[in-house]
Amino acid sequence: MQVSQTRDELRKCQDQLRSVMNKGASSGADGLQRLLRQFADENRNQDIINGYHGTLIENIECDPAFYTAVEVIAGNRLNYHIVDSDIIATRLVKEFNTARQRGEIH
Repeated sequence: MQVSQTRDELRKCQDQLRSVMNKGASSGADGLQRLLRQFADENRNQDIINGYHGTLIENIECDPAFYTAVEVIAGNRLNYHIVDSDIIATRLVKEFNTARQRGEIH
């Protein structure tokens, strides 16, 4: 029961986040997640999977009292993707474009 509630809560939070993101960034994030799942399912590009760490907003933890300050300071950069290196970033963008994913990734 608790796992189900947590998943529902996560989906609601993700939906709220998408509602404030621009459409290009939202589509890009969805496409990137599909691509990474495909890599995992096909057991390929393991270095890309291991070198990708999500978006900045997924990797920041702070006291809720500072949420507004972080949002104001970081702005759209909260949707930037974190990777290990420029090589991983280049390969990820190339795979994203080859797979004809829609949206934008930063």
